[in-house]
Amino acid sequence: MTSTYALTGGRLPRRAFALDAALAVLAFAVGLVILFAQPDPDLRGPDALGVALVALASLPLLARRRAPLLVFVLAAAAMVPLHVLDYPGQLG
Repeated sequence: MTSTYALTGGRLPRRAFALDAALAVLAFAVGLVILFAQPDPDLRGPDALGVALVALASLPLLARRRAPLLVFVLAAAAMVPLHVLDYPGQLG
């Protein structure tokens, strides 16, 4: 079975790119809502570093079809400091 990516000569169709862009923006928006939602005195408050880490964790989703491993590495690399620095939204 041949992928759509291969059939278009290495270019993503506009619809796929638009879907990936919407997914990346949605993930970034949800991350910001979690970061700025009800402040917990036990967790670190929102700041520029937190916003940058949320962006690094979510916006690479735009390239998820072209470089899935790189997107995973970038997202994981941003999630570690988000957890270690006690930003909101941690699981468990």
